[in-house]
Amino acid sequence: MTLDDLDGQLDIMPGAFLYELWKYHQRVRGNLLLDLLGFRMTGARGTLKDLHCVKLSTFGIPSWLEDYLESIRNAPSCFDLTKFHISLTRHTAPTTTLSSGCSSCASIPSETIHAFWAALTAVVHNSFGRAEADLLLVESETRPQSHTMPTGQVSPPPENMNLRETDVILQSSDGANFRVHKVILATSSPFFSDMFSLAQPSEDEIVDGLPVVRLPEDAEVLHSLATMLYPIPSVIPKSYDKVLDLLAASQKYDMVAVQSSIRTEVSQRTFLTLIGTGAFRAYAIASRKRLTPEMEKAAHLTLDHPMTFEYIGEEISLFDGWALRDLARFRRRCRDRVVSCLETFLHCRDGPSKIWDRCCQPKEPLPVVLSLGRNPDNLAGWLHDFISRNVGELRSSFTRPLLEQSSFRKQFLAALQTHIKIQAASSAQDSTSWKGSYTWDNYRIN
Repeated sequence: MTLDDLDGQLDIMPGAFLYELWKYHQRVRGNLLLDLLGFRMTGARGTLKDLHCVKLSTFGIPSWLEDYLESIRNAPSCFDLTKFHISLTRHTAPTTTLSSGCSSCASIPSETIHAFWAALTAVVHNSFGRAEADLLLVESETRPQSHTMPTGQVSPPPENMNLRETDVILQSSDGANFRVHKVILATSSPFFSDMFSLAQPSEDEIVDGLPVVRLPEDAEVLHSLATMLYPIPSVIPKSYDKVLDLLAASQKYDMVAVQSSIRTEVSQRTFLTLIGTGAFRAYAIASRKRLTPEMEKAAHLTLDHPMTFEYIGEEISLFDGWALRDLARFRRRCRDRVVSCLETFLHCRDGPSKIWDRCCQPKEPLPVVLSLGRNPDNLAGWLHDFISRNVGELRSSFTRPLLEQSSFRKQFLAALQTHIKIQAASSAQDSTSWKGSYTWDNYRIN
């Protein structure tokens, strides 16, 4: 089970359920690995006595049966009686006019096959059952917990937030009170402007004579947000997760100018958490909060890393189904753009590879009629192979990392140096400064 296998269906369930399904699939494969190993040594041999197949495996069972059992381990969907009979038929069918196939396996009694299949079914179902029991346990452990507003003594106000003549209190989800001014909030936010223009219910909570507005953001986010409203040093969270929470809060409360200021300050910082799997985490969180610029930035950062269950790990649980689908589509578009760009280098006459026209090793032999003048469409063989190999790898899967510029340059120079050593093509040595910048200037798209 891979994300490639689910291409086009990634939005059918949330990432959390998808990740649990993948882990279940991995547990099934792990169980089958051990259970089928024991079955090869005991159950299979016990139900197939006196069988003289033309080719036996190291376990003493027919090689075709060994291959079939291995296919079940790799793809549990292969556990199917029809597929079993197909494997048997392929083994016993004549391969040539001089070969009659395996007569021993062709004459296996139906009772023997039924006994074998019953034994195999018990083993496979046991493997599935143990994995399903673990799945139920995981489901109970990962069920979302309800969150309630904390009660009791509130936290002291954060530093720099003891303002004078305040007329409203913003209370965070973890109980911190922020005394601020309604006019400041109303000026910065149409949301609060509309709120304060309405008559407030008489039963609203009052602290020290000031009305309390309870908000779902925690103290760190509200503190940062409040510092953006006043002429005091702004406080930007150190965690990128919290930065996204801060941007989401400013977006929810329609603080356009505040959100722009936050993005300006954030752009001047480097967050190490955006490296590797952190890029996928950032994309998932930004997509949930509908932060488009942050989604686009994180999506580009993911291109340097594989988009697989194994690599992303638990971070995939943060994804909504539509976000996984859109990221996969984005990676495919970028992949296709890179492939299209690289393919222009395969055209020696008009493409950027025309600088290699003098190379002495064309990909295909030149026709006799062109022996006096080199065919410009015959690209240097080493360059054709290098580009074709990269194009093939990219086309094979959208989950692979896209070509990273410095790595691609190193591969190119290594291929060129190998060609120079083998062919002694001195004419190519003058062109080692080719950087491939054309490729990277044209492939990344939104």
